[in-house]
Amino acid sequence: MTEKGRIRKSFLGLVLEAAAIFAAVTLGFIADDYRDYRTDRRLEQESLNQVLLDLELDTADLTPILRQATRIADGMRWISNGIARGRLDSDSLLTVVDTLNQTAAYSYEVSNSAYVGLKSTGRLDLIRDAELRRALVQYYEDRQPILLIAGARWQQAYLDWGDDLAVHIEYYPNERVEESWPHVKAVDTGAIMTDRVLLNQTLAVDNWSRTIRLDIEEAFSMSEGLASEIRDYLR
Repeated sequence: MTEKGRIRKSFLGLVLEAAAIFAAVTLGFIADDYRDYRTDRRLEQESLNQVLLDLELDTADLTPILRQATRIADGMRWISNGIARGRLDSDSLLTVVDTLNQTAAYSYEVSNSAYVGLKSTGRLDLIRDAELRRALVQYYEDRQPILLIAGARWQQAYLDWGDDLAVHIEYYPNERVEESWPHVKAVDTGAIMTDRVLLNQTLAVDNWSRTIRLDIEEAFSMSEGLASEIRDYLR
């Protein structure tokens, strides 16, 4: 082989060796990127499955609150309408007050551990779908805080109403250990009819009960829509 041929062969070998090294490095990067992609998709799926569990817990916690808000709003409306008409039936009022006396205004505790975890670690971008990310942010940053604020105000208004009402009520002694409330024995209908502070409290509780009921119904709608989006996304 001539000197020129040896040089050409040596140069070709170097080119092939460089190409092999480049291909190996490139494949290594591709493999690393693919592993990162698989890891991110696994974390995304796990996080969204946890979000689904949080949404189910949230709905379960809000369901009894919705029932209580409906019951309280109905009772308050009956009392305020009777006062406005200038007529309250004593027996019916006693029944309504006794029912309300046993109805607690539930406090709301949010279920948001999955979202908080994603946000606090800066991993919300793991969720590739921008619309789904926006829906999550809206529910957890907007809807849940509204429920917390409205729920706290509703609960305080209901407690204030109970304090104002107590001076017009006579209770039976509470002889049943499993019950945390005494039953109503008698109600001073005449005093309730003329108690303007109590009337204002009744109207306030009625308004807050209807507000929290609407807020919960909107939360249910958002939660169901969000859960449906997540399930479709994970298929």
